Amino acid sequence: MITMQTHKIDILDVATYLINHQNKNDYTPLKLQKLVFFVYAKNLIDTNQSMFNNDFESWAYGPVSPKLYTNLPKDKKPLNYQQKIKENYDQNIFSQQEKEIMDYVIEKYGPKTATELVNITHRPNSPWERSYISQYFALNNIPDKLIQNYYSQRNRKV
Repeated sequence: MITMQTHKIDILDVATYLINHQNKNDYTPLKLQKLVFFVYAKNLIDTNQSMFNNDFESWAYGPVSPKLYTNLPKDKKPLNYQQKIKENYDQNIFSQQEKEIMDYVIEKYGPKTATELVNITHRPNSPWERSYISQYFALNNIPDKLIQNYYSQRNRKV
């Protein structure tokens, strides 16, 4: 059974952490969406808990959090590494394990382009593919169980 953590982290906290710790200063809104999704999946696999509320939906270019989408600029420019998506952001809310998970995602996926990340999320049988049923994206929720089942397989590790 998947459980929520005792302290509630907001997806905007995770996005801000990733932006502030990026390694190439090339995190566009599209790329950031994929990185946040990978953080969520990695945490789910490693801890059997969700780090933050899962509102991911299958959109045309992969998993997207509508909450994160509404809080990001709509242009395709990279986000400044000092940019804060959330007011009153405090990275001290994260446990050491959560920071390690986010740092792992930054190291493994941060150097990849947004297109490469989209391609990774679009692999056959991926949670994105299995949830993409309509062009009305709100119908395409990606449940934790799909994420966990897919990424817990040895050849599909996050």
